[in-house]
Amino acid sequence: MVVEQQPFREGFAQVTDSGHAVHKDKRWLASTRENSQDKWKVDKRGEGRGTVGALEVQSEPALDFHEPPAPLIGSESDPDKWQRAQDAWAKEGLRKQLIEAAKNCPVETCCCGLIPDEEKRVKDMVPYLNRHFVPVANEALKKHGFEIDAFLWWWHNLQGKSETTIVLIRFFEATS
Repeated sequence: MVVEQQPFREGFAQVTDSGHAVHKDKRWLASTRENSQDKWKVDKRGEGRGTVGALEVQSEPALDFHEPPAPLIGSESDPDKWQRAQDAWAKEGLRKQLIEAAKNCPVETCCCGLIPDEEKRVKDMVPYLNRHFVPVANEALKKHGFEIDAFLWWWHNLQGKSETTIVLIRFFEATS
C-alpha cells in the first residue's frame, strides 16, 4: 500500500509504509510489493477474470512448501467466496499434494553442484506445478466451483537484494 507522499529529505519522497525512499522523480518506477499487487489479481490468459484469492508460499529466506501458506484475498473481494475456496482446498487435501509435487520438482545447483540455486528453483517451480499439479487439483476443485493456477509474483526491491520472487497458488471461479 502506498502511503501519502511526505518529504523524506531534499529531493526524495517516502514511497512505502516501511520507510523506503527514492528520488521523487523516480518514485513510480520502483516496483514494490505494495504497488505490484495487480500483477497477480488478474488472469491475463483468458477473459481477464479476477482472482478469488491466492495462497502465498513461504519464499523468504528460502522456498518452503511445508510452512502454512499465507492467504491473500483477490480482486473479487468477496470474503465468503474466498473462504469457500480455501475450504475446498482443505477438504480435497490439496496442500499435501502440493508439497509432494514440489518435492518432485528438479533442483538446479550452483558452485559445482554443491549448493541448491534457490532463485532458479523458485522460477522453475511455477511451470512445473502448472504442468504436474494444477491439472489434478483443478479436477478436484471443479466440483466446488473453483480452479487454480501457479503464478510467479515478483517485484524489484528498493534496497537489499534486487528482486523478490514468490510462488502463489491463485484461485478463480471455474469456467464451464
